[in-house]
Amino acid sequence: MMMKYTKWIAAIILGCCVSQPSVASLKPIWDAKYRTLAFYSADFPIKLAPSVSSDFIYIADPNGTVNARNAQTGKMVWQNKLHYKFTAGPYFHDNKLFLGSQEGKLIALDANNKGKILWKTPLASEILAAPKANNEFVFVNTMDGKFYALDAETGRIVWTFDRAVPQLILRQGSAPVVEDNVVLSGFASGKVLAFDLQTGSLLWEKMIATPKGHSELDRMVDISADLLSDGQAVFSSAFQGQTVGINLHTGMTLWEREIDTQHNMALENDVLYLTDNKNILWALDAKTGATLWKQADYQKESLTGPAIYEDKILVGTLSGQVIFLDKKEGKLLEKKQFKGHHFMQSPVVAQDMAYLMSKEGKLTAARIQF
Repeated sequence: MMMKYTKWIAAIILGCCVSQPSVASLKPIWDAKYRTLAFYSADFPIKLAPSVSSDFIYIADPNGTVNARNAQTGKMVWQNKLHYKFTAGPYFHDNKLFLGSQEGKLIALDANNKGKILWKTPLASEILAAPKANNEFVFVNTMDGKFYALDAETGRIVWTFDRAVPQLILRQGSAPVVEDNVVLSGFASGKVLAFDLQTGSLLWEKMIATPKGHSELDRMVDISADLLSDGQAVFSSAFQGQTVGINLHTGMTLWEREIDTQHNMALENDVLYLTDNKNILWALDAKTGATLWKQADYQKESLTGPAIYEDKILVGTLSGQVIFLDKKEGKLLEKKQFKGHHFMQSPVVAQDMAYLMSKEGKLTAARIQF
């Protein structure tokens, strides 16, 4: 009896001393209805994701409406109805919103002036991934394999790069990444290319997926996950290919894993988090590619890419759930069901809020609580 009592006391002391992730939940605060997200197939919706900056959240729908809301309350700040079929964006930078359209237009709006059009530049074909910008340029891919650098103030095309595309592609592009004087982009050919930001000179290119098989479907190796960088390396994944870490400056492969995803990944504190195309969640050491943990309990679900909140990972499901996992070990902490929602995009996390866009076009803002 005394031994059992001693073990019970020891278990209590051990439980108090070991740091455990706190269980989190989501409390819906407000929601807004937009047009149903357009699809090119059952698996690939267009990439229209909310963009959060300071106190505001910016949203575009496929029929051309762009609006700004108070990020905490959902109150409409301004709305602009434009005559474009938006397919990518909005991306917020320096009080501007950049959006891409099915018509091949890159459009800049003034976020401080009710979404007034600053400029619009026609490009060669449809824009399938969000633009990215710094203080000088805005960069964007088009479906025909072209990569553009435009003047962020005027929309003037500064330089372009052209690369042939395969006959069959996913119709989902990869947003570029900008680091110092280098801009990097992924292409439908399965390659990552690095360019001098000012001149457009090709610095290096790296094949991260080699087309295999006899059919065009088997040979698809699109890079559709947005590129990520920690300032020293760039991380990319190709459909039916690999996930890789590449030296940003030399293009040398640092590591590669036989893991593929078309979902956006997340990077924090030298850890790369991703959902692969078999609905397995991974945490990889960003320096070596080594597995830190692997969560394979949700393979019957259709998962989104991950988002990070403090010591937790959030991932959505096509069945309308948001799953909380422990960031250090990948263990399940909590699930929240949202009826009538089907999530295909990663949650967007800002401050203590998670913004969840369903394929039905319903945006739900939920506070993360403990």
